[in-house]
Amino acid sequence: MALTDPSINIETPGQATDKDNQSESMRFYNQQLSESKSLLKKLQQKIRMIAMGRLATGLAIIVCIYRLFRTYGAVSWWLAFIILLILFIFLLRKSGDLQEAEAYQSKRKQINEAEILGLKGQFEHFDGGAGIASPDHPFAFDLDLFGPKSLFQRINRTVTIAGKGTLGNFMAEPAQNGQVIRDRQSMVAAIEKAPLWCQRFQIVGSINEEDPADRKNIEDWLQIPPVYFPDKFWKLILSILPILTVLAWLIYMFGPFPAWPAIGLSLIQLGITGKQNGRISESHMLISKRAGTLKKYHHLIELFIQHSFNETGLDNLQLNIKKEQTGKGSFEKFLKLINALDNRLNIIMNVVLNGLLLWDLNCLYRIEKWKQLFSDQFADWIRISSELDALISLAIYNFNHPDYRTPDIQDRVNEKDFLLNIQDGIHPLLYPAPSIPNSIDQPAKLNLFLITGANMAGKSTFLRMIGLNMVLSMAGANVAAKAMVITPVNLYTSMRTHDSLFTHTSFFYAELKKLQWIMEQIRSGNQIYIMLDEILKGTNSRDQHLGSAALIKNIIQNEGRGLIATHDIELTSLANNYPESIKNIAFEIDMQGDKMIFSYQYKDGVCQNMNASTLMRQMGIT
Repeated sequence: MALTDPSINIETPGQATDKDNQSESMRFYNQQLSESKSLLKKLQQKIRMIAMGRLATGLAIIVCIYRLFRTYGAVSWWLAFIILLILFIFLLRKSGDLQEAEAYQSKRKQINEAEILGLKGQFEHFDGGAGIASPDHPFAFDLDLFGPKSLFQRINRTVTIAGKGTLGNFMAEPAQNGQVIRDRQSMVAAIEKAPLWCQRFQIVGSINEEDPADRKNIEDWLQIPPVYFPDKFWKLILSILPILTVLAWLIYMFGPFPAWPAIGLSLIQLGITGKQNGRISESHMLISKRAGTLKKYHHLIELFIQHSFNETGLDNLQLNIKKEQTGKGSFEKFLKLINALDNRLNIIMNVVLNGLLLWDLNCLYRIEKWKQLFSDQFADWIRISSELDALISLAIYNFNHPDYRTPDIQDRVNEKDFLLNIQDGIHPLLYPAPSIPNSIDQPAKLNLFLITGANMAGKSTFLRMIGLNMVLSMAGANVAAKAMVITPVNLYTSMRTHDSLFTHTSFFYAELKKLQWIMEQIRSGNQIYIMLDEILKGTNSRDQHLGSAALIKNIIQNEGRGLIATHDIELTSLANNYPESIKNIAFEIDMQGDKMIFSYQYKDGVCQNMNASTLMRQMGIT
């Protein structure tokens, strides 16, 4: 229910947002946006000039070809043709470079515009990761972990499909090893100090979009046996024939020999190319479809190894990559060969280059050679890039929330060790709206907090504040709190339950199945933390009380721990029977006549004021 409903007589506390704390990140994004807009304008002007130059040069080449036929190959026109052809190729390459730069600055502009909107609380343009977690995930649905308006949507800045999956795993499958989390925190902190590098990674990764099938298709392509390399026959043909053809043309142009040997050799080369055209076209299609993704992962790895982080985990990862790449040649040459093969798409370049140099076949020969050299590295590129991609998302999240703090991750010495302490925690999904902080201190011996409170007083928000900050802490991110200490633990929640016509499951039975699953985990000795909101909502109040009381006793007897929110005040009497295991806390409201005053902060003890009848009366229901 919206607390802004004018029919409800309430008073809520005011709380300043952290806009002042955002100033550094906001200034950074505004500066990057301004620079990208300025550079983009200049690049677009240059591209238009180069396009006009290409058009003029192309027309001049056509005139030269015409004059060559009219003058029977006059040397002056040959020289003009060669110069113009070189100029055309130069302008073609220059145009490509400028277009790449334009795409880079365009992405840079988009990224900074999106971040500025994010700082203002608008996250719709970020991927929410719908479908990452299954509907029966232990806590994702209850905590709004994925989907629209989710925590994942606020964190996710990934630019690779594998990176998105890795970030999803960080959040949906909390790490239980304290050292793993601390190592991740250290890497995230080092990356956070390099926001410009993070943006370069994002830009390079987002320029070439992936298809979900790309990874498998590339892996399959890498396993296709070569056709031309290292066949000795093709090696000889591709080496000798172009040399003889170029020599024949040079002798014709600058000597007394006739043109027919040069023309004959060029026709032979064009014939060979034509005969192999089906295979060439098929290979070109296979390569070009994957070239963007191959470039993307290679460039992401290059960005990584060229930057100095001065962090042990990242430095060791860089060292391992450099060792793997030593002696295996430059992937840049491979990329140039792919670009060179694209020249066949230009009719003039196709005829000239294949007629002189057997261009397409030479490119394919060298591509097959280089494929053999880097094929075993691709899996590492995927693994490392996806991890970096996920870590960058966490680093940007920390950068955008400078008031959030790094949690202290405690190791579990004994099996039953546990500690959860949050100081002034707030709900991460309420940002940038006002948020009231709450704290919690739960040592191992305290099994349960029983939380009572009036409607809309903040019980469910409190549960989600705790749960989401636990997820953030174990993912390796900073938390929305002044301080937090936690022993890693698996989360299980039962806060929202749905019935299903397709599985013939009623609302009540669906909740029972979930509670059964939770109790199985507790009885098995797994270290889990539970969050239950209004147990057994689908039955009558008497059954609900008896069942809830039995469940709570069972949880304590099996040394389970967590939080339980309820409207059943009678359940709080269990704290008398289990004084060391249960603590009662309440989200109280103060009543001034019909006016309800919400504090949204809990107090020790049991709720004294309820408000359902007051709300119904104020809204005209009763």
